[in-house]
Amino acid sequence: MTDDLASPAQPDADLVAGIAAMMKSLDEPVATDSQQRRFRVVVATDWSSASVPFAVLRGYSQIIPADAPVDLVFAVPHEVTQADLAAVTTLCEELGEDAQIAGLGLEHFPGAAGHHAYAAVIPNGDPGAVVMELAAFFSRLHELALLVSDPGRLAAQPVPEDGYNAGLDRRLTAYRELSAAGA
Repeated sequence: MTDDLASPAQPDADLVAGIAAMMKSLDEPVATDSQQRRFRVVVATDWSSASVPFAVLRGYSQIIPADAPVDLVFAVPHEVTQADLAAVTTLCEELGEDAQIAGLGLEHFPGAAGHHAYAAVIPNGDPGAVVMELAAFFSRLHELALLVSDPGRLAAQPVPEDGYNAGLDRRLTAYRELSAAGA
């Protein structure tokens, strides 16, 4: 797999349709019933490197059950385009056709910051910090997998508060500025 996703291969039509359907489901209102709640994990990317998004997707696909009420949201610093969808499709294709993936989504930074995030990876240009952030992210992902796999624990878990997320917005803004500076 290449780290440059600026010009990904032509995506498979079925995979594109599947991702589009998953993205559409993210636009539906979140129910408050414990069986219908959705947890969100976010990774920021401008697709200049596929390393972090692919590492997150690979771990997510292996840790979170495909039927879990969890969504992995790739957040981009611009309005979502077909190129973004093609990049996610390419990542999914790299996992192989047998990969089972819970919900996926693509959102512009303001959309991502408008909702809760159980965990997030927002690269800041420091490789050491990214490694530490990935470690914390995968720990939270493991906790989330245990939570959603236990109906009793899931029912006892408060519904994730939704709405504007100031901390996530601040981190995404810093990422956008760093990305715009060419770092």
